Amino acid sequence: METESPAPLPQVSETVLRRRKTLRQVKEARTKARNAQRKVRQSSGTKTEKFKYPEAFVREYRHGQKDKIRLHRNAKRKSKQYDVPAENKLGFVIRIRRYVIPTY
Repeated sequence: METESPAPLPQVSETVLRRRKTLRQVKEARTKARNAQRKVRQSSGTKTEKFKYPEAFVREYRHGQKDKIRLHRNAKRKSKQYDVPAENKLGFVIRIRRYVIPTY
């Protein structure tokens, strides 16, 4: 029985190893900084609402509609002649320029 020597491992150049090491260090530094920022944000306690979820818009719209109906009914109940001001409407005006055919 012959003893076979193990196949030699492929060698990686020293520059590649250094680059890997520096990238690993940079990645660790980034994660540490990110974790520190998270801790600062969490420790502040107050969360500011940076954007609204669609549910919030729906809730506000429904609340506004119910409020409008309630005011309308109250005005109607208090006097037989109720005057509830209509909401302002938005109109668009588009100017279409006439195409002029040059006459010679």
